[in-house]
Amino acid sequence: MAFMSVMCNCAGCNRPITCHPELVPSLVIDGKREPICIACVHRWNELHPEAEPFIPHRDAYEGQEVEG
Repeated sequence: MAFMSVMCNCAGCNRPITCHPELVPSLVIDGKREPICIACVHRWNELHPEAEPFIPHRDAYEGQEVEG
């Protein structure tokens, strides 16, 4: 059993993050899903109280179990 993490930059603050590509909260920018870090998730929720809040999956920033 192995684990895989995706390394990318947060679409909100451009800081590097590791995430589970299917579970990480994201924004659609130019038709493409772009991941956002947990700090930006909290900031988004604070700035947009009228919108439905982002609630990240508990494994959104953890490695993904893969076979191989």
